[in-house]
Amino acid sequence: MKLIILSDIHGNHEALTAVLDDVIAQGLQHERFIVLGDSVNYGPNPNEVVSTIKSLNTILVLQGNHERALFDKNHIALFASQRGIDALNITQNLLTTASIDEITTWYENPQEYVIDDKIYLFIHGSLDNHHWGKVLPMEFHKYKDYDVVMSGHTHTPSFAESNQEKDKKSIFINPGSVGQPRNHVPSAQYAIFDTDTESIIFRKCEYDIKETQRKIEKAGFHPYYKTRLEKGI
Repeated sequence: MKLIILSDIHGNHEALTAVLDDVIAQGLQHERFIVLGDSVNYGPNPNEVVSTIKSLNTILVLQGNHERALFDKNHIALFASQRGIDALNITQNLLTTASIDEITTWYENPQEYVIDDKIYLFIHGSLDNHHWGKVLPMEFHKYKDYDVVMSGHTHTPSFAESNQEKDKKSIFINPGSVGQPRNHVPSAQYAIFDTDTESIIFRKCEYDIKETQRKIEKAGFHPYYKTRLEKGI
């Protein structure tokens, strides 16, 4: 089985559409999807993104810190800038009741899943902080009970293997960001994991950044969220 791993779409429907077109071009549209959180906010089309995710053949969809901030004021307080808080307010006003209802069905906490007798952990942040944390190499030992760990939040693609115990390997994957990459590559990014061979392919997809920027400006988001898309930061 191949898993299509998406994370940090951030309301960028043009980027998500480009990714799904790429999936179809590879003949993988019938494979299963994993969505690791932060599907809304910063981008102008949260409703379209939520609706598209609902249509996918998903194993699971997680809430990230941005979804949690829609429902939990303690998460709003963790945003580092006023523009971040303002962006969340814009997103809340854009979201329909149907979209909010759908988001509430997404998993708030990390999920374990067994595939071919291997234990998978799907998480947005880290075990220490489910929504705002990062899975760091110096903390790989905390994940020794899992064969494969998939996380998001950093907006940067990564793959690592770690032997925590004799004859026990753990694999760590971050697919990067579909809608707001921060690895200085402005393309929409995602990953494909083959559960049989335990191999990973990272994909980059060009999309209409200028159209997304136009929508961001029209929706009233801070210009920062428009300009950063060009540089992948």
